[in-house]
Amino acid sequence: MKILFIGARLFDDVDFYLKEKNIESILTESNSNASNLDRANKYFIVPRGMDGPIRIAKEENVDGIVSLIGIDDPLMDVALAKEKVENELKIPFIASNAHTIAISSDKIETKILLKIILTLLNFKY
Repeated sequence: MKILFIGARLFDDVDFYLKEKNIESILTESNSNASNLDRANKYFIVPRGMDGPIRIAKEENVDGIVSLIGIDDPLMDVALAKEKVENELKIPFIASNAHTIAISSDKIETKILLKIILTLLNFKY
Protein backbone atom coordinates (compact mmCIF):
# COMPACT_ATOMS: atom_id res chain seq x y z
CA MET A 1 0.00 0.00 0.00
CA LYS A 2 1.21 3.51 -0.85
CA ILE A 3 -0.18 6.64 0.84
CA LEU A 4 0.53 10.27 0.01
CA PHE A 5 0.61 12.74 2.89
CA ILE A 6 0.20 16.47 2.37
CA GLY A 7 2.20 18.51 4.88
CA ALA A 8 5.23 17.40 6.89
CA ARG A 9 4.67 19.08 10.26
CA LEU A 10 2.59 16.27 11.80
CA PHE A 11 4.08 13.40 9.80
CA ASP A 12 6.14 12.11 12.74
CA ASP A 13 2.85 11.30 14.50
CA VAL A 14 1.99 8.63 11.89
CA ASP A 15 5.44 7.58 10.70
CA PHE A 16 5.95 4.85 13.31
CA TYR A 17 2.60 3.21 12.40
CA LEU A 18 3.38 3.27 8.68
CA LYS A 19 6.72 1.58 9.24
CA GLU A 20 5.16 -1.01 11.57
CA LYS A 21 2.53 -1.88 8.94
CA ASN A 22 5.01 -1.73 6.03
CA ILE A 23 3.03 1.03 4.28
CA GLU A 24 4.98 3.10 1.77
CA SER A 25 4.79 6.81 2.53
CA ILE A 26 5.11 9.69 0.12
CA LEU A 27 5.18 13.21 1.52
CA THR A 28 4.52 16.50 -0.24
CA GLU A 29 5.56 19.77 1.36
CA SER A 30 6.01 23.36 0.19
CA ASN A 31 8.78 24.18 2.69
CA SER A 32 12.12 22.59 1.82
CA ASN A 33 13.31 23.23 5.40
CA ALA A 34 10.34 21.47 7.03
CA SER A 35 11.00 18.88 9.69
CA ASN A 36 10.16 15.20 9.15
CA LEU A 37 10.93 15.15 5.41
CA ASP A 38 13.49 12.40 5.89
CA ARG A 39 11.00 10.13 7.69
CA ALA A 40 9.00 9.40 4.53
CA ASN A 41 10.01 6.79 1.97
CA LYS A 42 9.90 9.57 -0.64
CA TYR A 43 9.22 13.28 -0.42
CA PHE A 44 8.56 15.99 -2.95
CA ILE A 45 8.86 19.74 -2.50
CA VAL A 46 5.91 21.27 -4.34
CA PRO A 47 4.51 24.81 -4.65
CA ARG A 48 1.77 25.83 -2.21
CA GLY A 49 -1.66 24.66 -3.29
CA MET A 50 -3.10 21.32 -4.28
CA ASP A 51 -1.89 21.00 -7.88
CA GLY A 52 1.49 19.57 -6.83
CA PRO A 53 0.13 16.94 -4.43
CA ILE A 54 -2.52 15.85 -6.96
CA ARG A 55 0.12 15.54 -9.69
CA ILE A 56 2.38 13.48 -7.40
CA ALA A 57 -0.57 11.26 -6.38
CA LYS A 58 -1.20 10.44 -10.05
CA GLU A 59 2.47 9.95 -10.92
CA GLU A 60 3.14 7.72 -7.92
CA ASN A 61 -0.12 5.77 -8.33
CA VAL A 62 -1.02 6.09 -4.64
CA ASP A 63 -3.76 4.13 -2.90
CA GLY A 64 -4.87 7.02 -0.72
CA ILE A 65 -4.18 10.59 0.37
CA VAL A 66 -4.12 12.04 3.88
CA SER A 67 -4.01 15.76 4.53
CA LEU A 68 -1.94 16.74 7.55
CA ILE A 69 -2.65 20.44 7.00
CA GLY A 70 -4.33 21.93 10.05
CA ILE A 71 -4.33 25.68 9.51
CA ASP A 72 -7.45 27.50 8.38
CA ASP A 73 -6.49 29.27 5.16
CA PRO A 74 -5.68 26.25 2.95
CA LEU A 75 -8.38 23.97 4.35
CA MET A 76 -10.98 24.93 1.72
CA ASP A 77 -8.41 24.25 -1.03
CA VAL A 78 -7.81 20.82 0.53
CA ALA A 79 -11.57 20.16 0.70
CA LEU A 80 -12.05 21.08 -2.96
CA ALA A 81 -9.07 18.90 -3.93
CA LYS A 82 -10.64 16.03 -1.95
CA GLU A 83 -13.82 16.28 -4.05
CA LYS A 84 -11.87 16.41 -7.31
CA VAL A 85 -9.54 13.53 -6.45
CA GLU A 86 -12.28 11.25 -5.14
CA ASN A 87 -14.65 11.98 -8.05
CA GLU A 88 -12.18 12.07 -10.94
CA LEU A 89 -9.26 9.89 -9.85
CA LYS A 90 -11.20 7.58 -7.51
CA ILE A 91 -8.47 7.86 -4.86
CA PRO A 92 -9.69 7.98 -1.22
CA PHE A 93 -8.68 11.32 0.34
CA ILE A 94 -8.89 11.78 4.10
CA ALA A 95 -9.79 15.41 4.78
CA SER A 96 -12.87 17.40 5.74
CA ASN A 97 -15.32 18.17 2.96
CA ALA A 98 -16.15 21.68 1.70
CA HIS A 99 -19.45 21.87 3.60
CA THR A 100 -17.75 21.07 6.91
CA ILE A 101 -14.97 23.59 6.27
CA ALA A 102 -17.50 26.29 5.34
CA ILE A 103 -19.35 25.81 8.64
CA SER A 104 -16.29 25.46 10.84
CA SER A 105 -14.54 28.51 9.40
CA ASP A 106 -17.58 30.74 9.97
CA LYS A 107 -18.17 31.44 13.66
CA ILE A 108 -21.82 32.38 13.14
CA GLU A 109 -22.53 29.16 11.20
CA THR A 110 -20.68 27.14 13.86
CA LYS A 111 -22.78 28.75 16.61
CA ILE A 112 -26.03 28.04 14.71
CA LEU A 113 -25.04 24.40 14.23
CA LEU A 114 -24.12 24.08 17.90
CA LYS A 115 -27.50 25.50 18.95
CA ILE A 116 -29.28 23.00 16.69
CA ILE A 117 -27.30 20.11 18.16
CA LEU A 118 -27.87 21.26 21.73
CA THR A 119 -31.60 21.66 21.05
CA LEU A 120 -31.79 18.15 19.60
CA LEU A 121 -30.03 16.85 22.72
CA ASN A 122 -32.46 18.75 24.96
CA PHE A 123 -29.54 20.67 26.45
CA LYS A 124 -30.41 24.02 28.03
CA TYR A 125 -28.11 26.84 26.96
